[in-house]
Amino acid sequence: MTKSVFYIIFLIFSLQANLIAQIEISSKFSQISKIVQQHYVDSINYDTLEKKIFNSFLHELDPHSSYFTSEEIGDMNNRLSGHFKGIGIRYNLLQDTIILVAVLSKSPAFKAGLQKGDRILSINDIPVANKKIKQTKIHNLLGGEKGTNVYLSVLSPFENKIKNIKVIRGKIAYSSIDVAYMINDSTTYIKLSRFASISNKELVKEIRNTTNQGASNLILDLRNNGGGLLSAAIDVASEFLKQHKNIVTTKGDNLKTEKFLSTKKHGSFTKGNVIVLVNEYSASASEIVAGTLQDWDRAIIVGRRTFGKALVQRPFKLSDGSVIRLTVGRYYLPSGRMIQKPFTSGYNSYRNDLNDRIKSGELFIAEKNMPSDSTEHKSQINNRILYSYEGIMPDYFIPLDTIKYSSAQKEFIASGLFNKSLIDYSIQYSKIAKNYNEIEFTDNYRFTDKNIAELKFTDVISKNKSQLEQQQNHNFLNLAKAFFGEYLYGNGTYQKIINLNDEFVNKALFLFNHKEYFANYTVVSDSNE
Repeated sequence: MTKSVFYIIFLIFSLQANLIAQIEISSKFSQISKIVQQHYVDSINYDTLEKKIFNSFLHELDPHSSYFTSEEIGDMNNRLSGHFKGIGIRYNLLQDTIILVAVLSKSPAFKAGLQKGDRILSINDIPVANKKIKQTKIHNLLGGEKGTNVYLSVLSPFENKIKNIKVIRGKIAYSSIDVAYMINDSTTYIKLSRFASISNKELVKEIRNTTNQGASNLILDLRNNGGGLLSAAIDVASEFLKQHKNIVTTKGDNLKTEKFLSTKKHGSFTKGNVIVLVNEYSASASEIVAGTLQDWDRAIIVGRRTFGKALVQRPFKLSDGSVIRLTVGRYYLPSGRMIQKPFTSGYNSYRNDLNDRIKSGELFIAEKNMPSDSTEHKSQINNRILYSYEGIMPDYFIPLDTIKYSSAQKEFIASGLFNKSLIDYSIQYSKIAKNYNEIEFTDNYRFTDKNIAELKFTDVISKNKSQLEQQQNHNFLNLAKAFFGEYLYGNGTYQKIINLNDEFVNKALFLFNHKEYFANYTVVSDSNE
């Protein structure tokens, strides 16, 4: 227990103000640790206990200060750097079977001959098929230093035989943009899934590519984007603003001065119309981008109130490579808004906030989104009223759709049978890609009654003719088509098909088609500044 005691004492001495309290708490914890170690009835997993102790202590401060092991922080840093070390596959874990759903082009796995649909039976002679195995363990077995070997036993459904394959691990690019494409002749759609060090470079590349094709509108989809690097958020927001525009101000009791973070140059998309899509899972860096563009009247925000995180974390590395990410400040948007939701009721209450929002009806009814206890602020250009509330309030509300699928369809999806059926179907019909290109598939492919029976969808496809049930059938089969399309073509085909039936996207396209909606929301020329 010595290691745990050391770190607890370290944290207490770092964060407690009163020296006498430091000594008393440290002494008391040392005594408790010694008694537990000598007399507790069962054996103790000290690694698990250590993590729980540190996080319990840090979560008493705020919900986002946390402790990470060296392995966890390594994975996190890889995601934020835009690269990871591994073999370059995506897989689904279905009924205790690892099934490859994508093999990245030019990756070590691709070079070794792995294919979509392959089932991994063992990794370095450790059986992984038909075993209760966690994804974290699979990740650890497949990952490793560049140049090292991983030995796989694989069942190929195409050759109907087991193959032993050696894969040499490498450095794999990890894009922060899930998909970027021209959704129509004048509009770019970009889905940004995380804020990493490479995000801005990727964003600029996609903007330039589509503006060269004539795009004058841009949809930036930040739904379900939980954040990432503050610096990446600053860079992304800067691409839509002119030079010397304040983005955020950070403040904290232990920060010597307020820090103003502003644009350093003119962005790459300063004149076209912008719509940002957000929902209740858009957090942190996503809220900086959405809130800043809203404050500068630069973008219309479409969706639902965001998560409400305005805390700045700084990593502190400990001697064994583990890290605590400690909240060191709060950030304020250009209008002066601070959108952090309260955490005075404790960690569990904070984490259950989404359930409270569902119960209150906020996710379903626009009027229930209006804050009753917030401070009013004004936007920077057009003096629109904005709220210092728990998250970013959208300009146009999109309710949560709870009847998109029938109860039977929801249960079928949740059971894992939906994914399994589609993977089996995708393998069987993988050659269909030769009959369609991606655009033709997106526009024209339809499942026949025979296909629906092969997919085992018959029991969840309603035979009734009510408008609601027929729409649910359409939504369900569109989801299946999106999955199948991604398997065949990759390249974000899934999202492209989903977008054809997406309320957020359709609302954005409607607004772009009625330019009068942008008169009070978006800076469209230099004369507005």
